[in-house]
Amino acid sequence: MALAWLLQRPGNVVPIVAATKEHQLADNLGCVGVRLDADAVARLGEVSAVPLGFPHDFVREPAVVRNIYGDRWEDIDDRRSGHRRTATEVL
Repeated sequence: MALAWLLQRPGNVVPIVAATKEHQLADNLGCVGVRLDADAVARLGEVSAVPLGFPHDFVREPAVVRNIYGDRWEDIDDRRSGHRRTATEVL
């Protein structure tokens, strides 16, 4: 289920699988045929969320974003969510 959830997350996600036995590899590859519903994906995302803390929180502050990106922030694609950000989302 964990690998299926990772494959359904937005953005470019490439899970790293490890196996020392053939049956382990077969189990890992079984995730390709599993489709989780939107509710399950959302629940798994909520319970696995980790607060990033410093420096992530600091870098997301509006003044810091303006200082780093200037007026180019809106031109940067948010590859995780698949949509173009607007300045008001952070600034």
